[in-house]
Amino acid sequence: MSRKEILFSLINLDKPIQIVMKDLALLEWNTDEQITLSMHHIQSILLRFIEEKLTSHEIEDWANAIESREDIQFSPVDENLIKEIIYELANPLLTTPFNKKRAYEMLALLK
Repeated sequence: MSRKEILFSLINLDKPIQIVMKDLALLEWNTDEQITLSMHHIQSILLRFIEEKLTSHEIEDWANAIESREDIQFSPVDENLIKEIIYELANPLLTTPFNKKRAYEMLALLK
């Protein structure tokens, strides 16, 4: 798989997070290639959590993987909001515990 395919697999979480993390581990850190994470990606992940297709632990792992990547940029129009949400999802013990109520609140922020 190419770097872009692996990164798109991450932001879309189209495979189990453990498999995506293994694929990510194969990538070198230094690159000029970037993909963009948008509000749409976050909305999709939150809806899958609400529908109980993803667990809060999977969401936390997903957000942590995104937060640490230099090859994933955030949509410039919504960059600050996306940064805040990814940080919160990646750090529920430091911010707000993640549950369905919070997922609905985040979805409202993203509209």
